[in-house]
Amino acid sequence: MTEDTGGRSSARWIAIRVWAALLASLALTACATRDRPPPAGAANGPRLTDTAWIAEDGRRLPLTRWSGEGEPRGIVLALHGFSEHRGVFFALAPHLAAAGYHVYAYDQRGFGETATRGFWAGESALVDDARSAFGLLHQRYPDTPVHLLGHSMGGAIANLAVTGDEAIRPASTILVAPAIHGWDTLPWIQRIALRVSHWIAPAARPRQSWGRAVVDIRVTDDPTIARLQARDPHILRSVRIDMVHGVVDLMDAGIERIADVPPPALILYGERDDIIPRTAGCEMFRRLADTPPGVGLRLYPNGYHYLTRDRQRGRTIADIRAWLADAPPPDAATVVTATAAARRVCD
Repeated sequence: MTEDTGGRSSARWIAIRVWAALLASLALTACATRDRPPPAGAANGPRLTDTAWIAEDGRRLPLTRWSGEGEPRGIVLALHGFSEHRGVFFALAPHLAAAGYHVYAYDQRGFGETATRGFWAGESALVDDARSAFGLLHQRYPDTPVHLLGHSMGGAIANLAVTGDEAIRPASTILVAPAIHGWDTLPWIQRIALRVSHWIAPAARPRQSWGRAVVDIRVTDDPTIARLQARDPHILRSVRIDMVHGVVDLMDAGIERIADVPPPALILYGERDDIIPRTAGCEMFRRLADTPPGVGLRLYPNGYHYLTRDRQRGRTIADIRAWLADAPPPDAATVVTATAAARRVCD
């Protein structure tokens, strides 16, 4: 009898660890609940200001611009990942500005300093925002190429923005560790845990630290970046269960359309990515096997999820700068075909 009780306790502890690991890994990639409407009478059409861009419905999305001297050789619209905000491009944007590009990044709905922080607007709203912001920049710089760059969840949104109905056509699309970890790439036990948790307690807000106590998830190998992240007051520290459920839906749509990304496009993936694991990376590269010329792939053996904020970020940033300048890749070792990438990642 004693042995049986101990076995049940052990089974319960294993289930808790699995559930916590699921929340830790998924809570780092996105959130989902309902957005609150903007104040009545706030909408006067989309427009850019020095500190924000105002969406069609009047929502104010705080904005930061990095720029160098003189007229820009190109514009980069940067979309941040889940739980993050526009400031996370601090390691990449200055290098692009020094090369002559203007980098614009805004807090996406529900993140950073937006009025709806912690609330999910839904896939359509986020994609429409990206398309609208691109349109405003294209109007402001009609004779200058405008590129779209997205990291993690921002990469999934960028991919959806350039495909499907009403797709935009940026000068190029750059997907940095894109969030393409949909339902089919989740282990079955995680799928069940998320479905059940969403059904039982959709409003629960487990903290990421709970999961990290039982599973080691690393987004960067740079301790300075990790400390900055831990102290950043604008990063979300907890998300609702239904937020996780919603983002998996968004990522699922992203993986379904990853092979439709129009050239020119650049996709970057780190082999040590704990957030978009090898199962998801494998599926992405398999789907990209028949992509047309003009879609470049870069694979980093020592790259983590924060590809522009880990120790090897010099290679990633150099690859992005070369891509924007239409120059040869500075390090041929990072260049791969979809077939070669799938062989490495899937194995």
